[in-house]
Amino acid sequence: MNQQANSPNAVLLSAAMVVLAGVLAAGQSFAQASPVASYTTAQAERGKKAYTDACSGCHGDKMEGDGDRALPLAADQFNSQWLGRPVIGKWNFMVMNMPFDKPGELPKETYSDIMAYIMQFNGIPAGDEPFPIAPAANLLIQRRR
Repeated sequence: MNQQANSPNAVLLSAAMVVLAGVLAAGQSFAQASPVASYTTAQAERGKKAYTDACSGCHGDKMEGDGDRALPLAADQFNSQWLGRPVIGKWNFMVMNMPFDKPGELPKETYSDIMAYIMQFNGIPAGDEPFPIAPAANLLIQRRR
């Protein structure tokens, strides 16, 4: 009998590999089962006006942020913080805290329109379904292939 195969380190390594395989499989299942966020062109057009009125003062016309309190909403920041992630965190933050001078005061439809415009600005193509006013917890923002 091989004593190395029964050593505590071998047992721990085997257990770690089983856990890692489960985590990877669960992540793949989550990504496959998660719906992808969509928006309509009309929604993004309304969102552009709402963004200009309520958001651009801090986040900038090109969503570049102000370097102080308003984070960028485009380019690398969008790609690293938004793509492939559940949108619910960004949605809840936006609805509860934005605009900075009147947090939570916009209608939910307006927040959805702004989210649509942010997606459009970052090159996510429009679809047939509007961005919802109550996004599902597993709704992801992804580039469609």
